[in-house]
Amino acid sequence: MFSQEAIDSTMDFVEGAFDALRVHYQGPGEGLGMNRLSCSPQEREAHDIFAKLAAQLGMNVYEDAFGNTHAVYGGAKSHAKPILVIGSHLDAVRNGGEYDGPAGVIGGLAAVHLLQAQGIVPEQIVMSSAWIGEESDPFPQAGYGQGSHVATGQANIKMLEAVRADSGLSMRRHLEDVGRDVGAIGKVISGQQHFMDLERIGFYLEGHIEQAPALYRNKMDVGIVPNIRGNIRMPNYIWFAGIPGHTGAMPQSDRRDAGFGAADYALRVEQKLTAIKDEGRDITFSAPDIQVEGPKATTVPQLVRVRLEARSNDPDVLGEVRHIFKHVAEDVAKDRGLCVYTGAPDMKRLKAYRDEGGDAFSSVSLDAFSRQEPVVMDEQALKLLYDGAARLGLNHMNTPSGAGHDAGVMAQAGVQSAMIFFPQKLGRSHRPDEDFDLRQHYMKGVQLMALAAADIAPMVRRSMSWGGDVGDNLMQRGAKLVRLAYT
Repeated sequence: MFSQEAIDSTMDFVEGAFDALRVHYQGPGEGLGMNRLSCSPQEREAHDIFAKLAAQLGMNVYEDAFGNTHAVYGGAKSHAKPILVIGSHLDAVRNGGEYDGPAGVIGGLAAVHLLQAQGIVPEQIVMSSAWIGEESDPFPQAGYGQGSHVATGQANIKMLEAVRADSGLSMRRHLEDVGRDVGAIGKVISGQQHFMDLERIGFYLEGHIEQAPALYRNKMDVGIVPNIRGNIRMPNYIWFAGIPGHTGAMPQSDRRDAGFGAADYALRVEQKLTAIKDEGRDITFSAPDIQVEGPKATTVPQLVRVRLEARSNDPDVLGEVRHIFKHVAEDVAKDRGLCVYTGAPDMKRLKAYRDEGGDAFSSVSLDAFSRQEPVVMDEQALKLLYDGAARLGLNHMNTPSGAGHDAGVMAQAGVQSAMIFFPQKLGRSHRPDEDFDLRQHYMKGVQLMALAAADIAPMVRRSMSWGGDVGDNLMQRGAKLVRLAYT
C-alpha cells in the first residue's frame, strides 16, 4: 500500500518532530524526564512546535481559547464530507516520558505526511488535534482530558478553580499566565458550548503508546482498543486524623496513630478489591498517594492523607468500589479510635478530639469520590481499523485500555471514536524511561492511521450536507488562525 520510500521519508519527518519536542525532556534518570505540565509555558511552546510542523505540511493551524490546537488538511472539495480527526495530547505527568501523548499527536501529522509522500489525496478533511491537559496529575480535581472536555461542551466550570499542588495556584491563574482568555473560556463552559462542530466529525482516531507490554510480548504490530476502563478516584483525599505524641514515651495502648490507620485502610481496601478480581470481574487498583502531613521522626503521625483509585470496565464494580472506599474508612477509624473525613473537617470537633479527650468522628461522603464511566469504542470506527490492518498485513490484537484518553471524551460526546496502541517493549509509562523504539514500533501504526484517512466517508453512519470551510467554522466558534500553511 505504501512504498518503502514514502515510509522512510515519513520516518525522517517523525524523527525531526520528536527532536523538536525533546526541548522539554531532561533525560531518562530518576527525577528527570519530561517537564511539560498542563497549562504551563512548556506545554504552550510544544503546541507552537506542533503548529510549525503542521504548516510545513500545508496545513492551516487554528487555536481555540483554551489552547487546543487543530491543523487542517484538505482542499475545498473535501469540506462537504465528514472530517477525520486524529488527536492526542502534548502535556506530560511530572517526570514523565517523551511519547505518552506526543506519539498520537505526531502520528496525525505523520499520517498526512505519508499520504503526501505516496501521492494520495484524501477525499475528506484530515484534522490533527493537540489537546491541552489530558493528564490529571497537575490538577487532580479537574480530572483528565481537560482540553477535550472543554472543546466538546462536557467541562464543569469548577475545573478552572482546581489547584495545582506544586504552585498552590488555580488552573484559572495558570491559564492567565500563559495568555489565555479565561473569561471567554468560562462563557463557553458555562453555556456548555462547543469549540468545535461535533456534527462535522466523521471519526476520531487516537494513537498512543501501549502502557503495558502485551503487544510486544505477543509480537503484534499494533493494538486496536475496543474499550476504555472507567475509574473511581479521590481528587481531594481521605484524611485520617489521630493524636500526636512522642514515639518513645507515649504508651502504646494510648496511641491514635494516623499513619498506621492509613496503612490499615489501604490494605483492607486491597483485600476487598482483590476479592472482586478473584471473582473474575474486571478491576485494577492502586494506592498512588499516601502522605503524612508534617512528618517528624519522633512524633506519632496526627494527620495522613490518602488517595486510592480503582478502574474497571464494569459500571457495577465501580459502584461497589465507591462504597468500599467509604465504609472501610469508617470501619478503620472506628477500630482505631481515629477521625476520618473528606472535605473540610469540623475543626471544633477535631480540636475537642485532640485536646480535650472528645470522641472520634467519621465524615466521609460518597460525593468525594469522582467517577468516570467506562467507554466502548464505536463499531464502525473499529471496523475501519480492523479492515485497514488486514489490508496492510499487520499483526494486531484487541487491547483494552486501562487508562483514560481523549478518545473516551470524544466518544462520550457522541463522536464515532477508536484508538490504536503502538507496542512498547517493557510497557513503561508515566516515567522518564519509556522503552519505545520509533523505527521498530511506530510506523506500522502510522500507516494504519494514514490508510484510515484515505477515505472514511463510506464508513460514517451520519449523512451531512455542505458544512462550509472547516477553518471558518472553527473561527466562528472562537478559534484563531495562528499559522498559515507553509509559514
